[in-house]
Amino acid sequence: MAYNNPTSYNAPSYSGPGNQYNIPSLNNPFNFGQQRAENQNWLQGYTSTIQGQPTYTALADRYSNKYMIPQLTEQVQAYDTQAAQLANQLSAMPRNVAATTTESLVSDPQRQRIVEARSEPLYESLQAVGNLGQAARSGLQTAQGLQAGAISAEMAQLQKELMPWEKQYDLMSVMQAREFSGWNSEMERELNTLLSNQQAGLTWTNAEAQRANALQQIKEQYSNQLNLLEKQGEQVSKFYSYL
Repeated sequence: MAYNNPTSYNAPSYSGPGNQYNIPSLNNPFNFGQQRAENQNWLQGYTSTIQGQPTYTALADRYSNKYMIPQLTEQVQAYDTQAAQLANQLSAMPRNVAATTTESLVSDPQRQRIVEARSEPLYESLQAVGNLGQAARSGLQTAQGLQAGAISAEMAQLQKELMPWEKQYDLMSVMQAREFSGWNSEMERELNTLLSNQQAGLTWTNAEAQRANALQQIKEQYSNQLNLLEKQGEQVSKFYSYL
């Protein structure tokens, strides 16, 4: 089997001293000032976009008014109050009838018929109010469902407006992590070739083993930096989700 030596790649060259593994020079330090400027520009744009969007509370109020939820809620509450009043009157009816007939010669059966006679219109009213209350409650539930659907649809559209900014942050994070660590696509191909050859049963030379170790360290540094930037982006998004 022919061995594909990874050193055949045109890796980035560096003629500085003591860099036999062709690792990019650390004499050009990472530009933290540029990173801060890029992040600040992104944050300003992202913030401006979010602040231009309506909040969840504003959307809830808008669609609440559109579907007349406050009025429907008042109707339901009013019918519930009427029903409670009628129920209290019916509950008190036996006591009231007894109090007004105590000194009379009315018998208990007669007193019971008086209670039933006076209660009948109250029962009819209670049934009518109950039906109206149920219809109002059904209307309120329908309006609340329409409100929830409208809010969900608009929130989804607002989220789409943020996607370009989030994509830009992801790309910016990758570039900054690569610049910070020195990791690049040529190194990635070289490391993959070394690992593929090892998995195929070929034995590394000492130089190749040291080269692979150096590349893996740079890749790990890149991954750590990328994870840090991603967490920072998540914290920013989480913060503005409460606005």
